Amino acid sequence: MAWLHQSKNVVRGAVLILLLVAIVGPWTYSSDGAPPAEWCRDPNILLENERCVRLVSGIEVLTFMTSGFLSMNVQLAKGTLVLADRAREFFGVFLFVVLLFLLVQPFFSTLLLIFGGDRPRRRMYHVATWGLAAVISALLLVASCWSGLHTDLWGIWLYVGLAASALAVELSAVRPTQVEEGAMTGKESRTVSITNGLAEVNRTRLYYEVIGDGRSLVLIHGDLVDSRMWDLQWNAFGPHYCVIRYDRRGYGKSDAAVGPYSDHQDLYELLKFLGVEQAYLLGLSGGGAVAINFALEYPERVDALILCSSGLSGYIFSEEVQRYSTGFRSAIKRGDVARAVELSLRVWTDGPQRTADQVNPAIRERVREMGIQAFGRSWHDANPQRPEPAAIHRLAEIDVRTLIVVGNQDMPDISAIADLLQGGIAGARRVVVPGVAHMVNMEQPKEFNRLVLDFLGG
Repeated sequence: MAWLHQSKNVVRGAVLILLLVAIVGPWTYSSDGAPPAEWCRDPNILLENERCVRLVSGIEVLTFMTSGFLSMNVQLAKGTLVLADRAREFFGVFLFVVLLFLLVQPFFSTLLLIFGGDRPRRRMYHVATWGLAAVISALLLVASCWSGLHTDLWGIWLYVGLAASALAVELSAVRPTQVEEGAMTGKESRTVSITNGLAEVNRTRLYYEVIGDGRSLVLIHGDLVDSRMWDLQWNAFGPHYCVIRYDRRGYGKSDAAVGPYSDHQDLYELLKFLGVEQAYLLGLSGGGAVAINFALEYPERVDALILCSSGLSGYIFSEEVQRYSTGFRSAIKRGDVARAVELSLRVWTDGPQRTADQVNPAIRERVREMGIQAFGRSWHDANPQRPEPAAIHRLAEIDVRTLIVVGNQDMPDISAIADLLQGGIAGARRVVVPGVAHMVNMEQPKEFNRLVLDFLGG
């Protein structure tokens, strides 16, 4: 149902139009204001007062019953009615008005989602309103059919079909995905639920997934890959925390990066969207730089930092890395995505001390797959913004538990950044994982997962 994420507001707009059509359509019959009996051609629709019935729209019923209820309230307040004598009528009208109120609620909840933003709580309320509307309208339709008065009531028929269809579509768009917890580790599996969706924040849409319960742990992927790089951590962390991973702007299933934007501000808005007030942040490479910037801008929202092969805003890379960057940009400019991906693999996945043959081919191909998708997108109009002054000058401001993880086969620049982080962040702990380069979590998932869980649980 991915198309629902891409065009859900268009679909909701169409539903609003159909909803208005259904409400103005015929919902029931009434003899009030109908022509005399001799004007009727069908004697089967005559009522006891020998007057023809006429079709009554849903909006007319709503207006009539609401005004009748308000009039009864006024009369009761003036003392002209005795509640004991009119209790049955009073509560009958009250119940009908409540039911009609619930029937029109999907209209307002849809407007709220379209113009106010697609928030999880709003979506839950929206689904609930459609569920109640579907049940109530179905009961009203059954009552009409039971009385034999169902001919030409296309308004209520349309509403019932619309409510049931909209409910099914909304549930399908946010339906949890079932996965096997041990599917990627070879251990005994158990089924867990993943909630995913597209968060509309900062004039873009960010794809996210959430698994588990408890304190929030946010996984921030690096540059040139996407949230799939955390596949081997996903189900390992899920039983312990509410784990959130997402595709940064321009990557994976998120929208392309266009114009000025800020990754750490995107993260802030995403967490607001998900209702997360505080979280552990785990970032790799460029994702580590995002986590640091976020911690500096929103320190009250960060419980701990885990920085793996981390980047750092304001750090000037060595000539070796700059030569790679020049070759990489040249290949991208020529449209040679395959060359750009291979350069990235050699520098970051393989590292300077290993050949491609010394790296797990499955990991290389997994990174290649994500890289091809990332490099295949247009970045010409992207203008990422970073906080000033740069994070490299503000590390002493970070006052949360911090774990720094690096591989001993990574580029020397990453080790130099780790030195800066360890020296600048009070109490930061550093761990060097042997035999791996930049993608520590993918090459040594068991060791990496143990380090993270031990650190957060300590």
